[in-house]
Amino acid sequence: MATLQHSGKSKSTKASTKAKGVSSKPESGSSPVMAVLDVSGRGIVQEVAIFLHKAWSGRKVSLTTFRADDELDQLTALVKSNTRLLEEQHRHLLDFQEVYASSMHSLVEATKAGVSPKMLSVLSSEMGIPKEGMAERLGLASSTVRNKTATSKLLSTDDSEKVIGMSRLIGQVQAMVNEAGNPEGFDAAAWLAHWMEQGLPALGGRKPSEYMDTAVGQALVSQLLDQIRSGAYA
Repeated sequence: MATLQHSGKSKSTKASTKAKGVSSKPESGSSPVMAVLDVSGRGIVQEVAIFLHKAWSGRKVSLTTFRADDELDQLTALVKSNTRLLEEQHRHLLDFQEVYASSMHSLVEATKAGVSPKMLSVLSSEMGIPKEGMAERLGLASSTVRNKTATSKLLSTDDSEKVIGMSRLIGQVQAMVNEAGNPEGFDAAAWLAHWMEQGLPALGGRKPSEYMDTAVGQALVSQLLDQIRSGAYA
């Protein structure tokens, strides 16, 4: 029977992000919007700017023609006002138990918006799996992840769905242990990483890790974890 065992050490399953400053002075020859996008470290502000750019694009306003000073001021103000909101969203996504407890509606919205490729690094670190190995498990192209990390671009909807799905599985395991009433010292991410490499009768001897590259496969693995919680052998 599959059991949840303590790893002997505890890991934090939460990561935080820090807001970066926004420059309101465009460099010579660049559009004001690009000046907002080109901030030191990018990160959270970059993602706000991308979101706002999509909104402006819906109004058929291009980056190269969006130059009015008053509109730049409005954009900068929007970036600053939304920074805290996005920080909270990212902390939420990086707290695996909260991801697991989230409504499907909120997860769909997060998936469509796209998540930072840095979340892959968090998963890699928490689960003790090399980053490229994690990308391979999730069916993500390592070159794409590297490029998007370097340019502070968000992952695609499909890739974001799989990253969020893995986060939910970690949160699910932690919730199971919490329900059992003995979570102290238990490393949910490390346990899941180990368990996923075991051949399971319910999968015809295949490993759960082989199912991580599709949302349907992740849902199947989630069902197996529920079987463990209910006492059925997986």
